[in-house]
Amino acid sequence: MEVRHILIKVAANADQQTVNQAKQKAQADLTLIKGGQSFASVAEKDSEDTASKNQGGELGYISRGQTVKPFEDAVFSAKKGALLGPIRTQYGWELIQVENIRGSSDFTIWRSQALVWIFR
Repeated sequence: MEVRHILIKVAANADQQTVNQAKQKAQADLTLIKGGQSFASVAEKDSEDTASKNQGGELGYISRGQTVKPFEDAVFSAKKGALLGPIRTQYGWELIQVENIRGSSDFTIWRSQALVWIFR
């Protein structure tokens, strides 16, 4: 899966008000994207992931086991072009854009294809 993301950081031990404020920021970014701004431009402006921010949130291709579970679960159940979030992870709130899918590396797709062959 090729993905981009926007991270709005929230400490794991943050109080509820801080968690809610960060979620509102993520939701505001989602509104901007749905309103026509590019995911990359919003990521460059607002993402708090310093490793990917300057690349428009680009993470490249990821495989299962490379990210935290809530991120992985969302990404690997999505379709190409999907805009996901806000999703709460141990790092904060995430917005995710699925840019491309490499079906052969996705176990879920492989498994569903195998089941079709088994039950034919």
